[in-house]
Amino acid sequence: MITETEMYWLTRLTSLKEGVAGIGVGVMILFGILAFLGFMGWVMEQSEYGKKWLKISLLFFVLGGLIVFSNIFIPTTKEMCAIKAIPVIVNNEQVQELPNKVVELANDWIDELKPNKE
Repeated sequence: MITETEMYWLTRLTSLKEGVAGIGVGVMILFGILAFLGFMGWVMEQSEYGKKWLKISLLFFVLGGLIVFSNIFIPTTKEMCAIKAIPVIVNNEQVQELPNKVVELANDWIDELKPNKE
């Protein structure tokens, strides 16, 4: 049985996935800016200030990579609906009996349609 809370989060998953992707892109852009500033400071001035920015940019690169990688494992709303619904449907006893009933109905219908050769 799916509760109201599960239904709410089920409908929010796609937005969550898009939000995480946006944050990941923002962090990676910030990494690019910090890496550029750090590299230019290190090359132009040969200062510790540039090395500091390079280290900070490396932290943002790792953080951005983790965020983007975690986005892979967040299912969309459609995927989560399938994850929740398919096992319930497949494991339902009434659904498992359905193919037998359909075959029996089809056989009866075919028997009724056969012409009598009397």
